[in-house]
Amino acid sequence: MKLLALSSLLALPCLLIAENESNAAPRKKLIEYGWDAPDTQWFRQNLKQMESSPFNGITLQITGQYPDGKPRPTIQTFVKEKWESSWFASCIEDLKSARSTRLTDNFIYLSANPGVDWFDDEGWANVVDHWRILARVAREGGCKGFVFDPEDYSGDKYGQFMYRKSARQQEADNAFAESDRHTFAEVNAKARERGQQVMRAVAAEFPDIIILCLYLNGFNAGVAGQPDPLAGLEKTPFGLLPAFLDGWLDEMPPSATIVDGCESGYLYNSTSEYLESYLAMKGVCQWLVSPKNRAKYRAQVQAAFPIYLNAYTNPKESPFYIDPKGGTAASRLRTNVNEALRVTDEYVWVYCEKYQWWPFSGTEPMFEAMEAKPWSEVFPGSDEALRFASAKANRPNTFALELIQSGKLQNLALNGNFFNRDAEHASWKSAADWGSSVLKGWSTWQHQDSKGVFSWDRERGASEKGSARLAGIKEGCIIQHLPVESGETYAIQAKRILQGKGDAVIRIRWKDRDGKWAAENEDRFISAVGPRDEWAGFSQIVKVPAGATSMVILFSAHQQETPEDVAWFDDAGIYKID
Repeated sequence: MKLLALSSLLALPCLLIAENESNAAPRKKLIEYGWDAPDTQWFRQNLKQMESSPFNGITLQITGQYPDGKPRPTIQTFVKEKWESSWFASCIEDLKSARSTRLTDNFIYLSANPGVDWFDDEGWANVVDHWRILARVAREGGCKGFVFDPEDYSGDKYGQFMYRKSARQQEADNAFAESDRHTFAEVNAKARERGQQVMRAVAAEFPDIIILCLYLNGFNAGVAGQPDPLAGLEKTPFGLLPAFLDGWLDEMPPSATIVDGCESGYLYNSTSEYLESYLAMKGVCQWLVSPKNRAKYRAQVQAAFPIYLNAYTNPKESPFYIDPKGGTAASRLRTNVNEALRVTDEYVWVYCEKYQWWPFSGTEPMFEAMEAKPWSEVFPGSDEALRFASAKANRPNTFALELIQSGKLQNLALNGNFFNRDAEHASWKSAADWGSSVLKGWSTWQHQDSKGVFSWDRERGASEKGSARLAGIKEGCIIQHLPVESGETYAIQAKRILQGKGDAVIRIRWKDRDGKWAAENEDRFISAVGPRDEWAGFSQIVKVPAGATSMVILFSAHQQETPEDVAWFDDAGIYKID
């Protein structure tokens, strides 16, 4: 049972651990959205208190002002009324005065209410202008863009994007009577045209905009694979939404981003649900847009997930209840937010009803439906759970180091400081070609063409005397093996110093219960960050993949040519993180 050769793999760029790399993946962010969305004035006045929350951004209400001083809320954006940009000048000034290094990703909320007939050109000219005005507010105010809610709140669900509203609603407002006389294909084409008009206006004001939609094509994933998706969309509540998105894609610049917020995921309570939903949004849902836009869909439409906080506090009989699966509600929240952040492209939005994250008194008109009780009181541990998950997702190495330095974690590495000459050798069964060594607790392996030496250096060490010395190794490693379970998370740390030619890397591999290599696409390569001739650190967070029952940690040296080419390893740490 031989180790796979490292040489060809190590020719590839190794995974660097620095957390500020310019080519790093986007930071994963928590966005708060709910009944406590403040207006810009309240946001400016209470920014300092709001910055103490666990979020990276919030959702804001924009309330303009008519010339006579009366307020003009913009939550209902799909209205025929003409707006003036000057009504919202004070909102821009509020936002300019409330720039935050903590709340960096703020969004303006707008909804598809109460609805405008798709064939009403005059009405849609004003709707498009509303989007344009709010895009200017977002850009000049330093917001990332919009949170767009396509749901109907006027009494007939999903009105704007449903092909036919009920007869009762049509009699009540007659808003969609004209659309009701057109075929679905005709209305679908008009919805795409309106999407084009909206995106042209928005992109002209804010080419880098992010539009986080609470629902998008993910809602219609069930019809995406049908031979004739239009036939299925005609009967679904958001059947016209894919066409509206298609219009956006027709006109959006490469710098803009659309996010499918997957609101139907409020009750997700397992890794598989997040993964399956992600695959649907990124894969099959692209078939709901026109062929010419599918590459743009793949490149510019992100997948995101919701966390419905009240589902963790609701009674068991509630239709919106998250089973804690034998743990506490806070531990379940932490697990689900961990998984949502791990799987999402960039955003996880936390939807909250009734209770407060911000220090309002309960007398403010915008918060009149809420109770002046903090989430820390209603849901103890929720704040810590969100902070834990965010830190783990975005600062994994710093996060792990803080936990390790706190003394709360046990080092599972045997003789990790290479100082205990009396340490027992590992009790696990080594592979046939793994040798024992003078390094207590460690096995060794090297390629048959490699004639290097593994030894214990009693004088040299990173923090105290004693280290592993690998000299003249063409390709080889020292090895530890740890029983693990799928889904567990571990922090791997160590230090190295180099002399002469060659390099050193840590490789993490996996075995199944039969002792065979498993999940080889989940192998991890860790390089040290720092000068060759100084003790430099390795650090990585790894998650045990499905099917793995043991983790194999290989401290490797390669491309050493002479006995004078040496790699020393020290301060090895293997820590299990909750």
